[in-house]
Amino acid sequence: MSLPRRFGHYCQLLARYIENPRALSVKFRGGIPGTYSKLDQAWFHRLGLRSVIDVGTNYGQFARTMRTLLPAAQIYGFEPIPACFEHSKRAFAGDEKFAIFNLALAERKGVATFTVASGDTGASSLLAAGAAQKQYFPHTLQSRTIEVPIDTLDRVMASQLVASPYLLKIDVQGYEHQVLCGGIQTLQQASLVLLEASYVSFYEGQKLFDEVYELLRHHGFRLSDMFNMMYSPETGAALQGDFLFVKSS
Repeated sequence: MSLPRRFGHYCQLLARYIENPRALSVKFRGGIPGTYSKLDQAWFHRLGLRSVIDVGTNYGQFARTMRTLLPAAQIYGFEPIPACFEHSKRAFAGDEKFAIFNLALAERKGVATFTVASGDTGASSLLAAGAAQKQYFPHTLQSRTIEVPIDTLDRVMASQLVASPYLLKIDVQGYEHQVLCGGIQTLQQASLVLLEASYVSFYEGQKLFDEVYELLRHHGFRLSDMFNMMYSPETGAALQGDFLFVKSS
């Protein structure tokens, strides 16, 4: 990042923390201040969300953010990497409204090979790294593979008493579409869906934004907002981001 862009980035962060000081507290607690600031709005709190399904918990960054926003909500996490799973479990020790499952979500039940990115576990995936991942995130290419249990979102959540209304968040590095296909019933009952999607293939076999969007539209969701966007430094084109979908009334 060039010096002017870096300066501009820090100015934006400073403005965000001045506008919403609690976002800085979220950062210190390991949460995601940008996501917190986006969702800490009157319309979000009016929803009265009672549950959060966090698919791709990693070290619990999103779950920590949600715990600040929704102190009384039940949070269900899914994390296949054992070290990340244990970290999140310890971080929420004593929180009776946090449950986490050590598995990956897919379109079927079984076992699958999972690639763990050594440079950044958040880049780990059931899919192999593609051209864009190699170009923009070369530090994530050093990796190892592990065997992980997989299951469908619908199968797991059928055994839970999920209180509505709820938010479904999915950040699984290119596997979002497959998770949705294995969780149609859960999706249909959600009030909000927040997921990462890409306009270019960061992973081999990844379904891009248009296909993910079409699936969500088919099940009654409309695009409400987008944030944490990443742009190509060469062309300025959007590469990926977080997209918020709201169930149409």
